[in-house]
Amino acid sequence: MTCSRTLRSTSSATFRWTRIREFKLATHAEVEAIIEVVREMLPILNEDGALDLISATTALAGSLWQIATPGPEVASLYRSDPRLALAVVDFEPRPGSYPHSPARGSARR
Repeated sequence: MTCSRTLRSTSSATFRWTRIREFKLATHAEVEAIIEVVREMLPILNEDGALDLISATTALAGSLWQIATPGPEVASLYRSDPRLALAVVDFEPRPGSYPHSPARGSARR
């Protein structure tokens, strides 16, 4: 029984690592394509600057999404107290405006 449990565990781990590798390789290919587009749009950026811009924008969007989509109880709290109005964030218009600051910083390199 221990042997078959170990075999299942090993097979599961191998499958998991294979899926992770596939995901990371696909993601890397997409990031490379985005770097090309960023550099076409902002020729002042080198490859590292474009990657920094992508990384900063992704991190900001991820953080903003977490803030903009609180659970129902927290959202209700925010709506119930006008002093918490700053905690209510509209996600949609924000990500498009965020890349400008990191882009300016990356262009100075």
